[in-house]
Amino acid sequence: MRRFHFHGTRHLRRGDLAGGLESLAHLAPAAAALVPYLLAFHAQHKDAALLKTAREQFDDDDDGAERDGGKAWVTDTFGDVNGVARTVETVSRIAAERGRRLTVVTCRQPIEAPGVELLNFKPLLEFSLPGYKTQLVSIPPAVEIYHELERRRFDELLISTPGPLGLVALSAARRLGVAVSGIYHTDFPAYARHLLGASLEEPAWSLMRWFYSGMERVYVRSLAYRDLLLDNGFTAAQVRLMPRGVDVVQFRPEHRDPGFWPRHGGGDGAFRFLSVGRVSKEKNLDLLLDAFDAFLATGRDAELAIVGDGPYMDELRAKCRRRPKVLLTGVLRGDELAAAYASGDLLLFPSVTDTLGNAVLEAQASGVPAVVSDQGGPKELVADGVSGLVVDVERRGALVEAMVKLYEDGDLRTGMGKQALEAARRLSWDVFLRDLWREDEAGRVRDEVEKGVEAGRVARIG
Repeated sequence: MRRFHFHGTRHLRRGDLAGGLESLAHLAPAAAALVPYLLAFHAQHKDAALLKTAREQFDDDDDGAERDGGKAWVTDTFGDVNGVARTVETVSRIAAERGRRLTVVTCRQPIEAPGVELLNFKPLLEFSLPGYKTQLVSIPPAVEIYHELERRRFDELLISTPGPLGLVALSAARRLGVAVSGIYHTDFPAYARHLLGASLEEPAWSLMRWFYSGMERVYVRSLAYRDLLLDNGFTAAQVRLMPRGVDVVQFRPEHRDPGFWPRHGGGDGAFRFLSVGRVSKEKNLDLLLDAFDAFLATGRDAELAIVGDGPYMDELRAKCRRRPKVLLTGVLRGDELAAAYASGDLLLFPSVTDTLGNAVLEAQASGVPAVVSDQGGPKELVADGVSGLVVDVERRGALVEAMVKLYEDGDLRTGMGKQALEAARRLSWDVFLRDLWREDEAGRVRDEVEKGVEAGRVARIG
């Protein structure tokens, strides 16, 4: 697996798709070793669908076998600094509090997740992505996973990531006859375009279509990405909007602390722009730095706090050595992260590749308005001119204009913060949980949410 990964990545970075595919030959020995087990597993479960139908027909789902039931949420990333991991952890913890059986299935080195029902397989191999050292790839023990999913007999698998664990879980579910849904958390084709070159965007879409085909549902985080998936071969019956939520208990204005930023190297009483999230190139951080330089060039005074870590951190740190007004905090968690949000004045989120933007929701729950790009999902979280600003970040000077406007007009900024807080408090992860458990009320609420977002989008366009 290691040889396949590094040889394949080297070819793909050069735009050599054929060479990357040839690297699949490295997987042949591992695949050959698994074939007898997979064939036996398939033969053992080939009548699974027929038996399920018979049990349902005769109203008898108790065949005497051990059964945990509930849902399993499969993710290759957990405990990491990214929106997928944060979403999985938050929702699964809330599910446990509500008495819903939702087991997180992952494959990482030992991690702790208080309040989360966790099934964590020990990786056979774990390594960092080239050029992305904070992103680990874990090679899962396929046979052990097949056995455990067979033993526990979950009602449904919810797969978040099309990585090694996601692929193994999808294969097992199809042979077990277990229902499968997916979540399109990450715009992998856009990442392929930004990080590896435009020639790999369409192959990435082909991979996405193959991976999600056959899933009962594919949740998307925003209407923009629902439209994008429909434009790229997904069906309307399959794609549905994932109800949004934010932890309004953890993130709230009461965490504001005047001494927080001075303790992290900032000035006392300074105006604070915030950037929170994974520190990677596709997040448009270079544009953010340029905009902040232009803002300071107007003679106004402020600080920019960048919270998070990622593959671009070393380069970003080098660029900020001569920028004393830029603070790099690294990763903050728990109460520290909540205080960072609440102690800021304005969130800047110029990314054009995010499917939603959890940082925007968390800032809003903290009473902090946001300036976001007019591309991707974050724009659907902000009512332009009401709870923040939506700008064309690719238009020269547009982000700076928004920064100046909300810096100068304190009343407008305060009013937007209040509107953002009210909007965040209307969101609840319980709506998603009801939808996941196929409860009718969730369908009605989700339809109302979609209509509201559509109306807001039409109003902004008008």
